[in-house]
Amino acid sequence: MAGASFATNPLLWVHFRLAGGLRNAITLGVGYALIAGVVAVFTFGGDLGVKPAAIATAWLLVMSMLQSGILVLAGAGSIRRAIQQDFATGMMDSHRLTPISGPSAIFGYIIGPNIGPLLLLGMNTLFGLPLCAVSGYPVHEWLTGILVTLVFAGMVWCATAVVAMVTQGYGGVVALVGISTLMAGWLVVPIVPGLAALVFGVVAATFSMLPGSGGILSLDLLPITATILAQVVVAATCFWAAARKYRRPDRRAFSAWLAFALLAEFALVGGLGIAVWKARPQPLRDVPSAHISTQIIATLTVLAVLAMLPISAMVQAHVAWQRRHRLEPGRPGRRPPFPLLGVLLAALFIVGAVAVFVEGAVVHRITLAAWRLTDGPGHLREWLLSFVVLAVGLMPPALLLRPSYRRNASGAVIVGLWFLLTWLLPPLLDLILNVSLAPTGDATVTWLTGISPIGALVLVWYRLPISLVPGLVVQGAPIAGLAAMIKHRRLSPRKQ
Repeated sequence: MAGASFATNPLLWVHFRLAGGLRNAITLGVGYALIAGVVAVFTFGGDLGVKPAAIATAWLLVMSMLQSGILVLAGAGSIRRAIQQDFATGMMDSHRLTPISGPSAIFGYIIGPNIGPLLLLGMNTLFGLPLCAVSGYPVHEWLTGILVTLVFAGMVWCATAVVAMVTQGYGGVVALVGISTLMAGWLVVPIVPGLAALVFGVVAATFSMLPGSGGILSLDLLPITATILAQVVVAATCFWAAARKYRRPDRRAFSAWLAFALLAEFALVGGLGIAVWKARPQPLRDVPSAHISTQIIATLTVLAVLAMLPISAMVQAHVAWQRRHRLEPGRPGRRPPFPLLGVLLAALFIVGAVAVFVEGAVVHRITLAAWRLTDGPGHLREWLLSFVVLAVGLMPPALLLRPSYRRNASGAVIVGLWFLLTWLLPPLLDLILNVSLAPTGDATVTWLTGISPIGALVLVWYRLPISLVPGLVVQGAPIAGLAAMIKHRRLSPRKQ
């Protein structure tokens, strides 16, 4: 009951005081109001040759960008520093001995350092009301923009909290890089338009004030609602994972099923992003588009990498159960599902969610912009082949994780090398051998590209006349070898 413990949450008030406390917040607020007032007097009172409505619109735009930066970037940095400080000073272990619950602790880490920025947000909101009256910008759109910015910041804060809990505060740079990519990575968004589905609200809230934007927030209520709901669900999942890690540091932040929930959420967002990309509003309308096949391939690839989170959790849970079964045969606990089932479920979640949205079965009732790859019927063959490609491609890293977890070691390095050698290297070699070195007009793609799951998806979705069988055989060989090694190890007598 994190919300109910707001007034008595010790971590919240401790980190609020460490961030400067009430005196600092009041000083910052009064200083901000004075500076804004002085600048407003000069801009509105001076003879600048610009209409007051245009000046007020510029003020709203600058304030919107400023509050987005403060809430998202500065807010995430404050959370990371607070958690890092408690790990560095040893206070984290002390906090865990107190009766404060995991959700209350994470709520304190998130809100405590950000009370000052939230007070500035309130002042910004009130300051924008008279500016809306002068500029003619609708007040309800200004308030809606504040809401979507706050929701987006909340999602980023929860993601930062779980990353900081897992990395003891030293992984915040990764989160900030991801945030920057979401906010300004226009080169990535056309290829993986699901990013636009997550970031759309905060972008629209800022740029709907530009002339000619057409009032995005009022005309596109359903996309705004969809992006808010997606952000709330993702934020809740990350919040719960951070609370798990706080209360049980010996366990993973994301259990297998919690990680599957996160994967399903991103798969749904990824499919929705592809389906509605053609009807994207300003300011995303001017972003160069990518072929829908490229969008599908890139989205499936990103989701496949994310799928390693639930798959690795299932492998680790299965190895831990086997260890308990060996040490205490009579009390091993409930046997977890076999890890390869997690591979099949992950591939099914990814392909199924994206297929449903892209084929228009759901999106057609939301927007008239439902579109297909061609004017023909659906693409059942392509989706089934994508499922097979992803399932086969994810099995080897799942099997490689098993010996690492048996030795209580991290499997990140070996899995990363596997992705590099089998997912990225074959298409790159094919590019070098058959494109870069071939005469103009004679370049071709060969079965070598199909060895990689990414390359196999390219063959499937661009319908290239190249058989997938050699690639699947090459991908399947390590699966058979690793499975045989695991079976031999399980059946061989153990040394006493």
